[in-house]
Amino acid sequence: MRYDVRGHGRSKVTAPLLSSADDLLSLLDELKIRRATLVGLSMGSNIALDCALTHPERVDELVLLSPGLAGIKASGSLDWMQPIAAAVKSGDSMRAAELWWESPLLSGVRQAGRSAARYRAVVIDNASVWTIAAPPPQLDPPAGKRLKEIKSRVIAVAGELDRSGSLEFAHMIAEGVPQGRAVAIPGAGHILAIEKPLEVGRLVVSDR
Repeated sequence: MRYDVRGHGRSKVTAPLLSSADDLLSLLDELKIRRATLVGLSMGSNIALDCALTHPERVDELVLLSPGLAGIKASGSLDWMQPIAAAVKSGDSMRAAELWWESPLLSGVRQAGRSAARYRAVVIDNASVWTIAAPPPQLDPPAGKRLKEIKSRVIAVAGELDRSGSLEFAHMIAEGVPQGRAVAIPGAGHILAIEKPLEVGRLVVSDR
């Protein structure tokens, strides 16, 4: 089962926004899914981690692709994000989306041949997420400070070429949770599900 996070795809932004983890729980309830293995990419990994912390009884396993880690800063430089942040601050969501498409994190997607134009359209169509007035509430304390509380088994996966800090975060997560392992995918950047779909598929369905 896949779904559009608030503000993405065909979903709508409601005011005030629920926490993303509670939004996911409501969807699982609606679909009568008692327990699930959660697979998240980038921001989706943060949502999956938060859900495992707030509703551990509903989560079997976590597969975290290109994870972030709320409350923890990566050691590498994120200077490439500064123009995007400036566009967000000025309220120019379309400019922010265009810069995001041109960013190092989407370099592998830009090289996706004939599919690249379709992926770019998705990025531009979702431009409004950059300037949502009030983002969903975050966990306090954040997931990065609570990894020992994660009860589920965790696979944290990152591309070796990822410039977001995800590879560093994947190792932090694997070392911080009771049952975790980190996987590095050679020649891959940030958007693993597009860049390395076969490798990601094997990780999702194997090692059970």
